[in-house]
Amino acid sequence: FFFLMIRRPPRSTQSRSSAASDVYKRQGINAEYMGSQIIRVLNQLQMEAADTSAQNNHNDTHQEGQAQKDHDAIKKQVEYYLSDDNLKHDKFFYDEITKDQEGYLDLNLLLNCKKLQELNATKEDIIDALKESEQLEFSDKLIGLRRKNNTPLPVFEGRRKKMKTENEERRENKNNNLEQDVEPIIMTIRLKDKDEAKANWFAIGDAIQHKFSVKPIYVRFNQAEGNLAFDKKHTTDEVINEVTSNELQIEDDVFTINKTVGDELKEFYKLHGNHFTRIIGTESKLKKKKKKDSFINVGTQTFRDISKLRNHVKDILARTPNDQPVTASEGELLKELLGHHDKKDEKLRDLKEFTVGTLSLIHISEPTRLLSISYAVFCLKKKNHD
Repeated sequence: FFFLMIRRPPRSTQSRSSAASDVYKRQGINAEYMGSQIIRVLNQLQMEAADTSAQNNHNDTHQEGQAQKDHDAIKKQVEYYLSDDNLKHDKFFYDEITKDQEGYLDLNLLLNCKKLQELNATKEDIIDALKESEQLEFSDKLIGLRRKNNTPLPVFEGRRKKMKTENEERRENKNNNLEQDVEPIIMTIRLKDKDEAKANWFAIGDAIQHKFSVKPIYVRFNQAEGNLAFDKKHTTDEVINEVTSNELQIEDDVFTINKTVGDELKEFYKLHGNHFTRIIGTESKLKKKKKKDSFINVGTQTFRDISKLRNHVKDILARTPNDQPVTASEGELLKELLGHHDKKDEKLRDLKEFTVGTLSLIHISEPTRLLSISYAVFCLKKKNHD
């Protein structure tokens, strides 16, 4: 409740001045304004109270719906745990149900399940969710749960095979492709008469390539022992025999190399298989890239790709003075390139040398404007005439 006290102006008298009368009039106007403001505030408070009440009702309804939704999820999950589809693969629940003569499963065991823990399920929630289940029933004291009428369990088939993820399938396909590309010969390298070698894996691989003229596709070494791998497709038996029959010496370090077989080979793949596959995969990609980006041989020169060749030809044009012949090696390069021309026989007949000149062409830059542009070009000098 709000009380409004308004000072009543005194009765006007003849002795009062007109100025004082105006003040009392303004006080009356201010009182009316304050009254209207209070009414407005009361109306606003009433509307906010109504909104709060509606929000509370909405939250209560949402919470009730969420609780019902959780109970549905609990019911669906527990019914799945005791279904044929799960029990024929779930050894733990299968054994626990089999232990009980009446086929009940202790509710406390269900509370340990991760799915129910994510739903924050309690024993009371399970009882409320499944009290009207058509598939399951509780024991008299509500401490156990079983299939309706103690339905016989399905035949146990063992653990369910784990479904392979997309990444696992991609990795398996990659390994299969590697097995097709590479036939590895795994070898063990050991340091002789010392506990720790000065040489590292890189020096060992380099020394093997230098001594036996074969490059290992894989090298792993740790202090005194490691492994090598050669590709059988590119390594003859004679080379393998030579590698295993001779010691490898790098400064003061002496190594022996033997083929890895039997349990030792299994142990290698167990400990280093992933590393080996990753390294071999990288080598395989490099070989494919190198094959794809094969070098270009023109004349007596070699270029990595067509763009390098093009830039070299432009460089010849730029650095050769007009009317001057190119060098002999550059002439051989141009001559071989000219061999790919449609009229190569005509072009190469009686060819003496290549010179550089300029060619002026008329270029229309605008509908009414002609522009002369000069290009550097190769000129073919013939033996009998220019």
